Amino acid sequence: ASPHRANDVDFDFENNARLLKQWYADADNCETLANSLSPMRCKNKNLDEDVKRFAETFKKQYKIDASSLEPVIFVPGFAGSGIEGYLDRKEGAAWFCFKQWRSWFTLWIAFYELLTSSCLLDNARLIYDRATNNYTNVDGVETRARDFGGISGIDYVDHTDDFFGFTIVYAEMIRKFQAVGYEVGHTLFGAPFDFRKPIPTIVEGSFGQAFFKLVDEAYTKTGKPMHIVTHSYGGPTVLYWMQNYKPHGMTPSEFKAWVQQRVKSFVPIGGPWSGAAKPLRGVLSGDRFGAPEFLINVDTVTKTTRTFGGMVNLFPDPAYWPSNYTFVTTPQRSYTASEEDISQLLQDVGAEDARVMYRHVNRTIDTLKKPEVKTYCLYGFDKPTEIGFEYGDGLSKTKVKQPTEIDTSNLGDGVVPLESLLQCQTWHNFDPHPDEIVCREYDLNGHEDLQDDKLIADIIKITTGQSDILTCETRKLDAKMKALGANVPQKYVELQKLKAMNRAKAHNAKK
Repeated sequence: ASPHRANDVDFDFENNARLLKQWYADADNCETLANSLSPMRCKNKNLDEDVKRFAETFKKQYKIDASSLEPVIFVPGFAGSGIEGYLDRKEGAAWFCFKQWRSWFTLWIAFYELLTSSCLLDNARLIYDRATNNYTNVDGVETRARDFGGISGIDYVDHTDDFFGFTIVYAEMIRKFQAVGYEVGHTLFGAPFDFRKPIPTIVEGSFGQAFFKLVDEAYTKTGKPMHIVTHSYGGPTVLYWMQNYKPHGMTPSEFKAWVQQRVKSFVPIGGPWSGAAKPLRGVLSGDRFGAPEFLINVDTVTKTTRTFGGMVNLFPDPAYWPSNYTFVTTPQRSYTASEEDISQLLQDVGAEDARVMYRHVNRTIDTLKKPEVKTYCLYGFDKPTEIGFEYGDGLSKTKVKQPTEIDTSNLGDGVVPLESLLQCQTWHNFDPHPDEIVCREYDLNGHEDLQDDKLIADIIKITTGQSDILTCETRKLDAKMKALGANVPQKYVELQKLKAMNRAKAHNAKK
């Protein structure tokens, strides 16, 4: 029995499970997962051997003293946190969905619950109050982050049904940290959060205080400042917390000093520092989070994603993207990242709640200032990345339409566009102390790839004071552009010209 599927219903679970396993075993689908908003991806079948080899190689090259290790907190990205639920509902999405489940269970996301996804998605959706800008669960649903401070909320999302290890998030990275001497609960911690909500709501809610307490306890326990490693949406969430959280009894300047004393480095991986196009499509047309089409109805998932202020928060930043750069086109008109165009776009698809959410959060990421602690921006690139959508059949307020063409010419990491990943360069270039903001590029398998040995080794070198990342050079990108020559995607060329013009205008305005 399960909170999402009734045990007295004759579903062909065995056949669906077999199809699901086959789908995830297909190499092409593994690439789909790596570039999705989902925490699911294909398992490293040689994980034990890889961990052993990694530890032996790393220890030969670098010094590790387990007694002097500084604490590390891992913060996941969008959809990468384990969320538990408790049901006491009067109504369910369908007659076969349980209404009551009076013990905590895995709400997001139990692997085999995809077999009855309508129940799962209805339990996971939020209710948005436009008048108060408040997010609540569906009536009769309670939620909480699983194992805050521990690792079982951020290693695998599913600790219930995932016998095949598809929902891996930080598990491989954690295993390799442990193999060189780190200890869960002493020098390794996790901070899952309710990614469904926008950043200000997350930080002003229970996460803000819990994260404050976790940082303080880790510092007190070890007597050493820590390193905060984030992925994707976790990056701007933590940076917003460092700059906007208001602990009781502290002035902003006192909290700033508190952070600088306790946080030695900030290590965002694949940060969407100016938003991304893929979440925009997720709200317009739904996102199956990497799951196969035969399991998730697009209309159902769109109903749910349109309640996620966190997804709206990740739309392209109107202050960053040029005002005449088009993201969506229809036979009737085109839409840029401007506030007016995105608001009109959401109105044109009947997403009124999302339109009001957007009005509240569209400048959240833009208001973030450069981090005031040592920062290492790490990212992959050169994967086909969504950057524009054509709806040849137009849009509808009553029917979910799918784009007839998706432009994937951007050279980002498979989810986050390159320009958004490179925003750290702006911090680096305009900072009076550029050595405090450094970057490195990687050949990752996609946005969700947290298993790359070079990436993990570099992070451990950062946390052990042995990093060789000293600047924000983009040698691999420069070489890629040179190799492409005249074949550089036209949209990328246009964007660079527009951005150069905007930078020149901004520079002249400051004179």
